[in-house]
Order: sequence, then structure tokens, then C-alpha cells
Amino acid sequence: QRVKAYEEALQKSYLGCLFDLDGTLTVRGEHTMPTPVQEILALMAPQVPLAICTGRALDYLLQLMNPVFSKAKDAMRFQENFIFICENGSVGYFYDRKSQKYQAFYSLLFPYPEAQRTELYQKLLHLLDGKVGTHNLNQYTLVFRAKSDDGASKEVIAERSHEMAKIISAELAMSDPDQLLTFGDSGIGVIVFRRDGNKDRGV
Repeated sequence: QRVKAYEEALQKSYLGCLFDLDGTLTVRGEHTMPTPVQEILALMAPQVPLAICTGRALDYLLQLMNPVFSKAKDAMRFQENFIFICENGSVGYFYDRKSQKYQAFYSLLFPYPEAQRTELYQKLLHLLDGKVGTHNLNQYTLVFRAKSDDGASKEVIAERSHEMAKIISAELAMSDPDQLLTFGDSGIGVIVFRRDGNKDRGV
């Protein structure tokens, strides 16, 4: 049935296509985009606008997309057909032909001043000690990925992520009394962002 549905979908016309990133365009838990996926995106991009919606930051996404861009005959036109919704919907980017860079067309900044944002980030890092792996203090989000450099299985990583989410939830209840923030648990990590800055709004 899935194969039939896929074949039927290929026969239809689309105004645009929207993709998640981790586990959809990449292998879950890995930081590469399989070559067949790159080739499919390269074939689609000249024909229909494409959007990628992710909890990742723009720099990370562009690194993944460079092999796709390199397949284009007209790189500038090719990149214009990609829209990126990043940092869990907190910021969106389009390709600006004049500057030849991706520029934000909307953004929802973190609701607290930089000093307070940094203080919350450091406090969460301390509370997550032993469970967190890589982590980022971004302009729009706080990102904590579950520890995965010890050969842990996907199930163990997911459990660590869920444990981190519980800790973060408890801390936000105290540190964010106005409930301006929320968080998402992807099963590989937790991202803290503005309550009104989720992926649905970004899309």
C-alpha cells in the first residue's frame, strides 16, 4: 500500500514541497544526507519550490545542502527555489540574489535579554550534566542534544532525551513564570524556544 501511495503521489502536480530534516532527509542520528536524497532534491528544485523545516541552525543546514547546490547548472536560480525554516520555526530564510546569501524574512528572537538567556543556558547545562552531549546557545533557541558518543543505542539516546526534557520542563516552570518559552523533545535532543515560535508558525 505504501508503494502504491508513493507511485500515485509521483503522478500529481505540486505547488511546492516541504520536508523535515533529521530522520527524513538524513539518517536519524547522523549528520549526512544520503546521495540518493541529494540527487532527488537536485532534480526537484528546478521544477518546484522546496522548503526544509528543522530545529537546526542555518549554518548546519547549509553544510548539508552544499552537495545538493553543487549539482545545479544555475546555482543562484537553484538556491532561490529553497526556503529554510530553522531553529524550530523561530527564523525563516530565503536566498537573496543581490547579496548572494540566505537572508531572514522573519524571525522571533528569544524573549529574554542576552544575559538572562545565557544564565538559563548555563543553568540547564549544569542540571543536564552527564546526559547532554553537544549543545548550542543560539540567537533564537537553546539546543541540548542527548549524549551519543558512548556507542549508545537509539533507544538509549531517546530515553536520555526524554529525561532531559523532564528536567528542562521542571526548570522552565521556575525560570519562566510568564511562560514565554516552551521546548520540544525530538528523541535525540531537546530544543528550548519561544512559545509562539514553533514549526507550525514558521511554515
